[in-house]
Amino acid sequence: MWELIVAHPALLLIMNRFGLSLGVGDKTVREACEEKQIDENTFLAVINLTINESEEYTVSPEEISLKSLTAYLMNAHAYFFNFRYPSIRQKLIDAIDRSDAQFYALMLRYYDEYVNELKLHTEFEEKTIFSRIDSNLKEEAPLHTPISNLHRWHEQIAMKMNEIKNIIIKYFPPNEDSSALNLAVYDLFACEEEFNNHCRIEDLLLTPAILANEIKAKKKR
Repeated sequence: MWELIVAHPALLLIMNRFGLSLGVGDKTVREACEEKQIDENTFLAVINLTINESEEYTVSPEEISLKSLTAYLMNAHAYFFNFRYPSIRQKLIDAIDRSDAQFYALMLRYYDEYVNELKLHTEFEEKTIFSRIDSNLKEEAPLHTPISNLHRWHEQIAMKMNEIKNIIIKYFPPNEDSSALNLAVYDLFACEEEFNNHCRIEDLLLTPAILANEIKAKKKR
């Protein structure tokens, strides 16, 4: 496990969302997962999509643990809204010259609209998909979750982020000291990549796993 962390620091975010902490010693991935009762196949599938950016993950949808995956996704939502987005908003506030009141108000409005749209999307996921997964897994019953539009919603969110970046990059008033703004925009790009990975995990792991669970439950009826 420690060798994997050193080689791929992005694993630190994944570990945090799975409830794994540092101080792994010489544990293998399997030993670290078993200690925290995390499904190893699911953990490795998330790592593969995040680090290798490969859509050909090595486990079948039937081997994905919906319990472990939804816990990961819920923790990711908390990270974005409790830490990442508020931090970027504050950096934008610090970087924008408030003497240009019109641009200042426009920039924050676009950013707040983007975050609010994300909030509505993630709340929908948690209330209509994740909660049903949790309640239905105990009965091994069909989930009937409305997952068909997830990919389309993810595309709309990406378009909104592009609007924000274009406004800043093209129209931000010149400033002698651009360091604060450049750092804020850098964080925007980094956060966009993080959220894109999050969406890919939902599209390429969560959705197939839910459909596989539906098929499995129907066969048992």
